[in-house]
Amino acid sequence: MLLRFIVTAALFGLILSKLGGFGEIARVLKGISPAFIVLTIAAITVDRALMTFKWGRLLAAQGSNLGLLPGMKIYCASMVSGIVLPMSVGADAVRTYMASRIGLNAGRVVASIVVERAIGFLASLVVGLAGFVVLSKSGVLHEQFGWIWWTGGGVLVLGLLVLSLSFNKKVYIWLDRGLLSRIGDSKPARVLREFQANYRAYGNQKRLLASFFGLSVLEQLTTLLYMWLVAIGLGVEVGLLYFAGALPLALLISRLPITFHGLGLFDGVFALLLSYSGVPMAQSVAITLGVRILELAAWFPWWLAYLVERSTLNPAASTPGCPELPERP
Repeated sequence: MLLRFIVTAALFGLILSKLGGFGEIARVLKGISPAFIVLTIAAITVDRALMTFKWGRLLAAQGSNLGLLPGMKIYCASMVSGIVLPMSVGADAVRTYMASRIGLNAGRVVASIVVERAIGFLASLVVGLAGFVVLSKSGVLHEQFGWIWWTGGGVLVLGLLVLSLSFNKKVYIWLDRGLLSRIGDSKPARVLREFQANYRAYGNQKRLLASFFGLSVLEQLTTLLYMWLVAIGLGVEVGLLYFAGALPLALLISRLPITFHGLGLFDGVFALLLSYSGVPMAQSVAITLGVRILELAAWFPWWLAYLVERSTLNPAASTPGCPELPERP
């Protein structure tokens, strides 16, 4: 954790040193059109609704029904809470806890989130490689960057193989006999067996997984939409095709687990890629920071609605943004 904090601070420090502080970024952000603020928040809300819908389909396949509006409250509230809680507590852990609080089986929720993350990563990898092709065809990335294509392609093939094996019955039996049998019938063993059963059930629903992959690719495009809206609102002049090539590649690289939430890494890579089309660094960083601010603005009402609902149902609800720990059995 300390190393990630140092890397995040170092990357942001490097960016600010190149720009001479926040002054130029703030100047660019002040110029955003109010109409595009509204449009961007609406697009971010659509993006989160699509993510909630996808997650709801995974839950429904396991017999756990979650409506779109309750799901939106949980999804957005977990994103906000995941930011304000200690760094070791992620949004997915908060989402699991919140979902279990309304009666959903925690094991099924965890299995759905693992599948969601695995397929979402593969979708982002495909879209990122497509972005790499676009930038290569435009002449921005030259032959020396060919290793990105081969590395990304290799990771994609490896990811598909790992995902396929994770649903394989023989692999399950091998893990059960080779690992879980050593810890007998202890509580951790029972929890892991329950998770495996919930997770492997998705392996029999190939149509669901295929449609989920398609929706994940579509969701990547909604991210492109609202970031493009911020760029237009800030008056940044960059071609849509070029923007569509740079953004997925920057998002893909920012998934490397070396910073918190991709902070600093995504901003730097995105600024570097846009610089090839003549966009100043201050404008590129203003886009990424502006998007983060508007994402919080879009999530906040749902987080507030979740807290109000919780306080209505349970007057002893915990402090906003810090859900109480579950009671020990």
